[in-house]
Amino acid sequence: MKRSDRETFWAIEALRHTSVIISFYTLDGAPLMLNSSAIRCYGDLMSSSVKQSQYVTHSGSPSLEKHRNLSKLDNSIFLQRFVDLDVKHQVITQIQIQEDFSLDAQVITLAGIRWHRLDVQHISDPLTSKPVLLVTESDISIRKRMEESLRQSEERWQMAIESNYSGIWDWDITTNETFRSARCQEVLGYEDHEMGSSNDEWSSRLHPDDYDRVIAENQAYLTRQTPSYATEYRLRCKDGSYKWVQVRGIAQWDAEGRPVRMVGSTEDITDRKALEQELALREAQFNAFFTYAPVGMIICDRQMQYVQVNEFAAHLNNLSAPAHIGKSIREVSPHLAPIEELIHQQILDTGKPILNLEFSGEVPNQLGVLKIWLASYFPISDLDNYPTHVGCVFVEISDLRRIEQELIRHQILREAIFNESTDALFLVDTETLLTLDCNRRAIELFEASHKDELINIEGQTLQYQQFLPEELDAITEQINTKRFWSQEIEYVTKKANTFWGNLAAKQINILGGTINLVRVTDISDRKQAEQSLKASQERFRNLIETTNDWVWEIDENFVYTYVSPKVFDILGYIPEEVLGKTPFDLMPSEEVDRVSIVFGTMFANRQCLTYFEMINIHKQGHKINLEMNGIPFSDINGIFRGYRGINRDITQRKQVENEILRSLQQEKELNELKSRFVSMISHEIRTPLTTIQSSAELLEFFPCSDVERQELFCQIRVSVKYMIRLLEEVLFIGRADSGTIEVRATSINLAQFCQSLITEFELNLERQCLIIFNFQMLCHDEAFRCHLDEKLLRQILYNLLSNAIKYSPGGHQVKFDVLCQKHQAIFQIQDQGIGIPEEDKHRLFQFFYRAKNVGTIPGTGLGLSIVKRCVDLCQGTIAVESEVGRGTTFTVTLPLNSRELGNEDRFSN
Repeated sequence: MKRSDRETFWAIEALRHTSVIISFYTLDGAPLMLNSSAIRCYGDLMSSSVKQSQYVTHSGSPSLEKHRNLSKLDNSIFLQRFVDLDVKHQVITQIQIQEDFSLDAQVITLAGIRWHRLDVQHISDPLTSKPVLLVTESDISIRKRMEESLRQSEERWQMAIESNYSGIWDWDITTNETFRSARCQEVLGYEDHEMGSSNDEWSSRLHPDDYDRVIAENQAYLTRQTPSYATEYRLRCKDGSYKWVQVRGIAQWDAEGRPVRMVGSTEDITDRKALEQELALREAQFNAFFTYAPVGMIICDRQMQYVQVNEFAAHLNNLSAPAHIGKSIREVSPHLAPIEELIHQQILDTGKPILNLEFSGEVPNQLGVLKIWLASYFPISDLDNYPTHVGCVFVEISDLRRIEQELIRHQILREAIFNESTDALFLVDTETLLTLDCNRRAIELFEASHKDELINIEGQTLQYQQFLPEELDAITEQINTKRFWSQEIEYVTKKANTFWGNLAAKQINILGGTINLVRVTDISDRKQAEQSLKASQERFRNLIETTNDWVWEIDENFVYTYVSPKVFDILGYIPEEVLGKTPFDLMPSEEVDRVSIVFGTMFANRQCLTYFEMINIHKQGHKINLEMNGIPFSDINGIFRGYRGINRDITQRKQVENEILRSLQQEKELNELKSRFVSMISHEIRTPLTTIQSSAELLEFFPCSDVERQELFCQIRVSVKYMIRLLEEVLFIGRADSGTIEVRATSINLAQFCQSLITEFELNLERQCLIIFNFQMLCHDEAFRCHLDEKLLRQILYNLLSNAIKYSPGGHQVKFDVLCQKHQAIFQIQDQGIGIPEEDKHRLFQFFYRAKNVGTIPGTGLGLSIVKRCVDLCQGTIAVESEVGRGTTFTVTLPLNSRELGNEDRFSN
């Protein structure tokens, strides 16, 4: 054993076995250590208090800390053993000024009330440097009993002297008169002798909330139910406000035990009370923060039992915070107990914190979910720096760790991209333009032996031809404004070899600053290929510029990416005007729909275009027929990129073809016309001829009555009349086509003309069909006259009304509306008949053509042909609207004043 250790051992043994009572206290009166004599004197009360004491660190001003310590000292175990209140006050005062002192005092021990001689010294804890009280005590009860008779007469006077700093009062209980010192009255804002001497003057100023309590305490002391009298309450001041006062007093009793006199002091403690309230508020705020903080907070004692737990931590264990108190870590969290107990014991043994300890695991309220926590453990010590508790603050960092791992992964990825890039990469200072770093590819590309050869140099020194100062300024300006710049540059390596590279510089932000990221891509092979391609393109260009066809290329979006100059000869556009357009932009609208369907199928199936004909619009507006041939093409990766092909002008060829087709069509129409004419003649003429023949035979060979004879003659006349009308219609069409019909415009009464025509139809109607006639005259000029060819007008209206009646069911109406304006007349005839199919409308006015839905209704197919030619002769227009099963409406518009068409009433087509 070392000598120092031996001396320490002897000191400890002497401390244990000495009869002198030795103890250590914190400044707020909490016991830190007692020797054996102290324990025998005071028992387990103070011994157990040693375990519960701890250093408490408060934030705030020094004066506030001082008041806190005094408040705790006033109620501490250290002072509770003193019988005399004045002694307590003296001790508080001496500790407050931190001076060593000695005193004799009555203390409460296991053997009863004893007199002790106390020596109090202020020392410093060697571990924490905090102030500690060293108290040595000796039992002087025997000596004190001998001195008691000498001190009893001086005791009250001494009390009054010690209380002299407060207000002094002397209450004569028998007369209820009270003497109050000037200080006693000054506390309440009164001058000396300003208050009355009656004790009721004092009691009347008690606060209503304190009155009953103070009177009860006074009575308890005077009847000797309590050994001492010391209390606090509020008194009303002169200005009506209330002040807190602390009152201490000692009473005298006569031989019969009746109280006759009471002397004491009154001290203003309003400021102390305000401070206590402030401390209480701050303690409540701290408790609220501890309880509701969004992190876990736990305090355990030396037995690993929970002393305090906030709501966050309690929730994780599926227990309430009060349910934790008094339970051990092993009882609440058995899965964490081994590591937690080890950590707690280490902190209690070393007195040092363990900060930022990371651990992972499940929590009871979320089983199956792995959580990551960051915890910090710290000791909570008493004033002697002895660890009595362990505090723990923990927070979940699962998301933070995931983010950190992702950031690390990104950093590794960025470094891998930087160093493993197939391009040379440089980091360049934006101010000096000096290189700061480069990757491995840069060393390889510029044939450097070490990275240092490429660091701290200007990049342009590696160029075959360096930039001019004004070029550097322009590059810097573009990088600063657009934050990007690129150019192809020829470089020279460290071994004097040359290569072409694509230089791209981009400004990036790093750590709050900016640097230039420069990329150099080796494009030597591409440059060589470009030169070869350029030569090939030159040969190709010479070839396509000499051909008569227009060579083109379109991308996958149908946009022209190349157009040969021949497009100017074909469509009148220069190539620049066509680039960026699509083939549809050069087509008439009716052509776009047809071609887009073909192109869509072609592009979807990557089919070749072979002899595909389409129409484009020349720049001057006329149409050009083109023959297109094209094939799909792909890039080097096999990805479809569009079509290449040629367009050939076939306009002249198409004109020849159209002429041939028109001739063929005319020949076909003539053949059809002949067929329809033969069919019409064979049917329409044979029927009346058969009627004539049969009627004649009946008249010739069979006897007939006069009535029957007249009927037969009538049938012959009707048949002849029908044949004559049919021949007239055919002759009329022939004359109209040959241009030999003369138009004779005469002044007519249009309303009477129409009405007479309707009357004619009504007389000959065999079917019940009503014609509704409506005539409107919008011109009221008396000099106005209608000049029209009456024969042509009759042909028009007769045929239209005849058809309306013919193709309408019996009992239906035919509307005939005439609107007469100043310069034109509008005739509208509307039926409710069978209607005209859509596919037949374009052939209505052809010779001998009849719609497919006429069925067995008789007709020649000449009526509408005659109407159309009559309208044309009158220089009018005709329009038709029809819906199958709902009816047909014909609208004819004719110029009214035919004099405006020429100088004479008689003119020809």
